[in-house]
Amino acid sequence: ALNQFSIAGVIRLTRYVVIATLFFELIGAFILSFRFVPEFGWSTGIFYSVFHSISAFCNAGFDIMGNYQSMTGFAKDPLVNITIMSLIVFGGLGFAVLADFTRTQKIRQWSLHTKLVLSVSLSLILLGAIVVFAIEHNNPDTMGSFTYSEKIIASLFHSITPRTAGFNTIDIASMKMPTRFLTMVLMFIGGSPGSTAGGIKTTTFGMMMLSVIAVFKGTENINFANRRISRDSINKALAVIFISTIWIVIMTFLLIVAESDMQMEEVLFESLSAFGTVGLSMGITPYLNVVGKMIITIMMFFGRLGPLTIVIAISRNKSSKGDLLKYPEGKIIVG
Repeated sequence: ALNQFSIAGVIRLTRYVVIATLFFELIGAFILSFRFVPEFGWSTGIFYSVFHSISAFCNAGFDIMGNYQSMTGFAKDPLVNITIMSLIVFGGLGFAVLADFTRTQKIRQWSLHTKLVLSVSLSLILLGAIVVFAIEHNNPDTMGSFTYSEKIIASLFHSITPRTAGFNTIDIASMKMPTRFLTMVLMFIGGSPGSTAGGIKTTTFGMMMLSVIAVFKGTENINFANRRISRDSINKALAVIFISTIWIVIMTFLLIVAESDMQMEEVLFESLSAFGTVGLSMGITPYLNVVGKMIITIMMFFGRLGPLTIVIAISRNKSSKGDLLKYPEGKIIVG
């Protein structure tokens, strides 16, 4: 996922990943301890701080608060919310981006990958937060009773966490349908390559958006940040989206067959959450039958493995005879 093929490169990357992971998780645990230690006592508070710091940075979404409440008990706590959000974001950016941060602070010297990841991630966070705030700010079942600042924090939290983190500070099932739909879209997109997150990845989504813009402009080249994106990268992005979509459609259909007594929205939400290795749910997970749980497990494994891994595994070598033989170009009607 990080394009390292030499032994020296792998060793250097592994060392950086370990150091960066420990750094963020220890800082996160230290900050969370200021809230959890007074709340739960020294031993339990420190354990909770370390556990949830690791869970947030690794975009795991596991919590040990009990009764499936996740972080709802701290929905109005800015310290816990901002810390968890920060860990999720840094964990979801990818180690290649974090390495760029440590290498240089000059934006123009950042790689094209880093610039695209940051542009897409920031856009998704801000637009998602605005939409969540607009829809949920007066919902009495979610954040209707919150203060203005608490609503902003909750909106940001629920714009960030669907991108495969899995925490929630308000009840997912109590959200309005447009918010749940937005959550499903964000779960499908996920985090960035080489990160702890799942989904189709921000770069894949970004390249597809740039491709659409290029079509509207009538230009053949797909450009970003004064660089032309290679056709190979675009083809891989198309393959990732196509394979992911087909996989979700097939597995969701099987899940509907296995869980025929559940609503379509609940099943689709569960499928996308499993594919993106998110962990959010509308509350049906404990009630899935054996077949349903097996389907969700397979989807999570596929989502963690990554669609690009599947693409590479089944693709042929570029030097195959098929690439040496070029047929005359033909035109096909599209749309």
